Amino acid sequence: MTNTTNTKTDNHAQIKPEDKVMKGDAGTAATPQPLKPPLESSSEAQDSKIGTPEDTAGRTIPMGEPMEDSRVQALASFFDVPSEDLQNVSKSLAEIVNLVIDLEGITGIPELLEEVRATEDKITKPHSSGRRWSHLLNYLKLKSEEGHIKKILKAWELKPEVKAE
Repeated sequence: MTNTTNTKTDNHAQIKPEDKVMKGDAGTAATPQPLKPPLESSSEAQDSKIGTPEDTAGRTIPMGEPMEDSRVQALASFFDVPSEDLQNVSKSLAEIVNLVIDLEGITGIPELLEEVRATEDKITKPHSSGRRWSHLLNYLKLKSEEGHIKKILKAWELKPEVKAE
């Protein structure tokens, strides 16, 4: 018995440290390569493109949280949303902003607020337990589908025949 335990310790003593390579550490086992500095001509070419339509074409600019958008903050103020509720409501307010932009093409804050006020005046008032922003959001969602639904209905309708005179 003592002989078998002794051979186990002898086996561990015979393994060299360079032989101990863990599986899955292939990325750390390689020697690091020095970074190459960028070519000056390419950086000059990139500098000349910054801010041009070529530079921004096809890119999606990541947006932060909806509550960081100044238009959402303006809508929150317009609807008197308490600051403790802003985080929960901000996605709905951002959706209102996007729907107004899609439907009316308005992007400026004053024009956005004017359009929201005009739309609120056109529709029925929310129930006493309802929130104004939620009521407006539901209306804008339906309004955005209206054009699509009209196209579908028009495809179902028979076209009147034109009579030759």
